[in-house]
Amino acid sequence: MSAHFIDSANERGNSAADQKLWRSHTTSFTWAGQELALRYTATSAYRKAFQTWVPTGVLLAALALTVLVAAMLHLLRGQTARITQEVADRTRELQEANRDLEDHINRRIRVEQRLKAYRQDLEREVADRTSELNATTTKLRTILDSEPECVKIVSSDGRLEDMNPAGLAMIEAESLDQVRGSNVYSLIAEEYRDAFIDLNEQVIAGKSCTLQFKLNGLRGGVRWVDTSAVPLVDPDGGPTRHLAITRDITARKSEEEERARMELQLRHTQKLESIGVMAGGIAHDFNNLLQIIIGHGEIALHDESIRGHTRELLETSQSAAIDAASLCDQMLTYAGKSQPEKQTVELRRLVESMGNLLEVTRSENTEFEVLCDEVDDKIDGDVAQLRQVVMNLITNAAESIGDQPGRIAVTIRMTEVTADIAVDNWVGAAPPTGQYVGFDVADSGCGLNEKTRERMFDPFFTTKFTGRGLGLASTLGIIKSHHGFIKVESRVGHGTCVTVLFPVSVKSEQKIAEPLHPPKPMSKTVLIVDDDEGVRRIGQMILERLGCRVESAADGENALRKLTNLKDSIDIVLLDVAMPGMNGNEVSARLRSIRPDIPIIFCSGYAADAVEPAPHSVGYTGFLRKPYRSDDLLEALRKAVRSQNPAKVAAVSAQ
Repeated sequence: MSAHFIDSANERGNSAADQKLWRSHTTSFTWAGQELALRYTATSAYRKAFQTWVPTGVLLAALALTVLVAAMLHLLRGQTARITQEVADRTRELQEANRDLEDHINRRIRVEQRLKAYRQDLEREVADRTSELNATTTKLRTILDSEPECVKIVSSDGRLEDMNPAGLAMIEAESLDQVRGSNVYSLIAEEYRDAFIDLNEQVIAGKSCTLQFKLNGLRGGVRWVDTSAVPLVDPDGGPTRHLAITRDITARKSEEEERARMELQLRHTQKLESIGVMAGGIAHDFNNLLQIIIGHGEIALHDESIRGHTRELLETSQSAAIDAASLCDQMLTYAGKSQPEKQTVELRRLVESMGNLLEVTRSENTEFEVLCDEVDDKIDGDVAQLRQVVMNLITNAAESIGDQPGRIAVTIRMTEVTADIAVDNWVGAAPPTGQYVGFDVADSGCGLNEKTRERMFDPFFTTKFTGRGLGLASTLGIIKSHHGFIKVESRVGHGTCVTVLFPVSVKSEQKIAEPLHPPKPMSKTVLIVDDDEGVRRIGQMILERLGCRVESAADGENALRKLTNLKDSIDIVLLDVAMPGMNGNEVSARLRSIRPDIPIIFCSGYAADAVEPAPHSVGYTGFLRKPYRSDDLLEALRKAVRSQNPAKVAAVSAQ
């Protein structure tokens, strides 16, 4: 339905059409498919009323419109004020926010500036600390590089991380790169390797440890070192490496070993000296007893009425006594109280002259040879005693080999001893510097253990079932009496080498012995001075048998009284050296104060040069060694008579 309204109320005009339109109003619409028209026509009353109220309505409408506009304007002003206020508030808030933002920005700028300044300070501090650290590192590196001891860092698995030049020199490395990262265990001597591994483990566990061990250099050098190790910790505080200072103590160890060797040598020497004193004392006293036995046996054998079995018994006893005297000689030789009859000896000729004798000492399976350098091999020595030395050494070498195939070599050579001579294995002191002639006796036998080597020169010590144990003891004594030196080098299963050195001969010709005169009876008065009654008695018997008159005295006081009383009646004094109270030297000096020209023959179980103080220091005419025989005594008496010079020495050793 559509409608169309025509309202002329608002559009009234003066035209008739307008008037007509204003009075009526038609509305058209469709209803049920039909066009319908509805016409409205204003009545006169309506028109009259409309005409009355229209101005009023207009006025009211205008008034309302004015009020509405005023209200709207008021509302608009309020809204504008609110908006303005809100804008102002928002503007103020924005300004405050802007100020806050500016303050924040300014604070941030200031913070950034402070941070920048702090960063610059940190950078400067880091630079300074880095510089100080570099300087400290350089200083420490310089100190370590100049440190004379080895400083090293070793990892937990034993690998070398760092080492200073002293350490590199100690292990004989050319540079750190050569050994960095290598396992240090390989440098430790095998017998100390486990101990060093244990040290490293203990240090890694946080302990401080020390150890002395042998270090093997890369070029074969061997050093004794002393290391002190402490743990190095990681940033978490756990030890991961060890820092060690290692000192070369080779010289100290050598000194300690030398000191120990010298102490051992001193104890050994003192022991040998003590044994020697004892052996010498026993031999001396034994010689006095043998003097009585041999003297009585000799007198008895001069009795022609003693024959048959009795004479055989006496001769056997005499031979046994002479053998006993020989045994005493060996003991005295060991004690250094024998007197070698020295002459110029060529060692090569001496050894070669013993060829047949030496053949007997070895088995058929043993090869024997003598080697000699083209040198002057002369020494000053007693031929018989030197033969004994060679024989004893070769006999021991042969016994060491036994029946097994082997070899004995005697090498004669000239040796120059320098200051750096090795002092090991010498029996007693090592030889001083100088020229020596000597020989080596080397065998391929069973060798000697350390205990046997230390005791082999002790008297009465022997490893053999038979034997007295005096062979090597007397050998040592003979060598000492010739101012020689002996060294023994041996290993079990590797044989033995004995080296003997003697001073070079200072004589140009061999010693020529003074011819002996045949014994002849003599008529002299002899004063025997000896504290041993048996020696005095047998001496008197021998002298009386030789045609001498005899006076005897048991000590020095009695001898002085007899010489004072008899004075010129005494022709010769036979004086024992070792007596209680006044000894022989003191008695000799007192006798000479009474009779300055009287011949005095010293008599002792020791050799002349073994008597302290030396007899010639107070002057004596002759020296007779016990046990002596009548021929020896007679020859000494004749020399004393011929000399009539107290300063001349005519020592005669009993044979």
